[in-house]
Amino acid sequence: MIINDQGTANLLQPLLCLRFVIAFVFLSHFTGNTKESQSIYERNEIENSSSHLLDIIIESELISRNCQPAPLCSDYVFLRRAYLDLNARAPSISEISEFTQKSSAHKRENIIQELIRRPRFEHYQVLKLCDLLRVKSEFPIKLWPNAVQAYERWLYDAIHLGLSWQEMVRQLLTSSGSNFRQPAVNFYRALSPRTPKSWAQAVALSFMGVRPESFTEKQWDNMAVFFSTIKSKSTLEWKEEIIYHDRDVLGDKSSPTQAYFPDGSSVMIPADADPRVIFAEWLTADENPWLARAFVNRIWTSLLGSPIIPGVDDLREDNPPFSQELMDILCQQFVTNKTNIKKLIHFICTSHTYQRSSRPAAGSPSFPGFSHYTVRRLEAEVLIDCVSQLTGMPQGYTSQVPEPFTYIPANLGAVRLNDGTITNPFLELFGRPPRDTGRYDERDNEPSKKQALFMLNSTKLNTALTKSKRLKKLIATKGKKDKQTLNKIYLSILSRPPLGNEIENYNSYRKKQGNKYALQDIVWALINSTEFSYKH
Repeated sequence: MIINDQGTANLLQPLLCLRFVIAFVFLSHFTGNTKESQSIYERNEIENSSSHLLDIIIESELISRNCQPAPLCSDYVFLRRAYLDLNARAPSISEISEFTQKSSAHKRENIIQELIRRPRFEHYQVLKLCDLLRVKSEFPIKLWPNAVQAYERWLYDAIHLGLSWQEMVRQLLTSSGSNFRQPAVNFYRALSPRTPKSWAQAVALSFMGVRPESFTEKQWDNMAVFFSTIKSKSTLEWKEEIIYHDRDVLGDKSSPTQAYFPDGSSVMIPADADPRVIFAEWLTADENPWLARAFVNRIWTSLLGSPIIPGVDDLREDNPPFSQELMDILCQQFVTNKTNIKKLIHFICTSHTYQRSSRPAAGSPSFPGFSHYTVRRLEAEVLIDCVSQLTGMPQGYTSQVPEPFTYIPANLGAVRLNDGTITNPFLELFGRPPRDTGRYDERDNEPSKKQALFMLNSTKLNTALTKSKRLKKLIATKGKKDKQTLNKIYLSILSRPPLGNEIENYNSYRKKQGNKYALQDIVWALINSTEFSYKH
């Protein structure tokens, strides 16, 4: 059964059997154990000692579990990993060459700082926040395109200007006004139904890592009091809505109201106060662990692949962290740095823990995300952007909202599609989240047979590969040595040079097919490899 570009069965299209054979010959396996592959994937000089605070804690934890940390990854692997995790794209040949030729002891830290300063880092972080905050024009959210554009721009400016996570959350919780002119109020609009309890549960999930089943009904009722004065009204402008605080909802305006925070402590809400402001002050206080703990767990999971607290957004007393000391140190660093998102990511990425090989140490029990880097598939948006980067041919995206007309520039890139309503079949097939709940596991990053068949047999992908001027230039052998061309292909697709056995396989296949077709087929095979579509 073949899956076409729309993800539907097409029994009439013939299967490209030859390419299956080629794929098995050329597909790279980054879990191999040869000495040669070790030089590509791991540093020859094993550096397990580190003065980084994270490494000291984790290595101590691993020793107590009789587990050895993996060696550091090679420069090739590190650079690709850093680009994908921080800029949502693979490095170019020139960037790889420049980095691997440097001998500075601080070159890894320097490239991390450089990647974090780039606009694409900020856009990638906005994409992740849009998943969390359910940013979407249409059903069931109904923010509408004008509001989505304002909301996305507000998030980008907040990241770009270095606004703290505490301040971002304060504004999201306490803003009032037009959804077009005060973008942060869209946090309350991006929910259905709009009730105090629903708002309380959205706040708890987004900023405290608490799911609805984690609190009792009484706890939810108590928390809902802080959001019970929120009201909305429409205006004469198309789709505009005003969010505001109405004290009359609580009854006697001359008397204070008693309310209870999720930790059981109580507070008297003054008669003239907005309950949302009081809750925001409690949640964003430096000494309150809820906000930092939930955000740190999300960031750690996105960078290392495994959460410190299982479930990512399922924080509760009977769900302890892998290491309480690790969680405490990360939260302490986050708060000390004024909950600056860029500084938190920099702190994690400059550790040996982040830079370890994806292969566990031989003969040692392993803990993914701690003893070694966790292998996982690229997010849908990153994968499709990597294909576009390689071919030089932009993808097409459409909006399901008929009005107003939404124009999407051809070269925008999927990482910039911050409206969950704008999509295409590739993004749908590869697990882009619908943004209905804001839960971390709403994004489906598990591989499937349909995805494999799409990559193997997609007419659109095959056309992009065969008609790409960039790839034609890459595989042109006129005046070049064949080995040099092969090296550029591997660097462009896998961000590393080919191994000896891969060169031998290619030479054997080239003798049968000729240079031109052999190079075309190896490009196709490498794009279908797990090494291309996975972080490792």
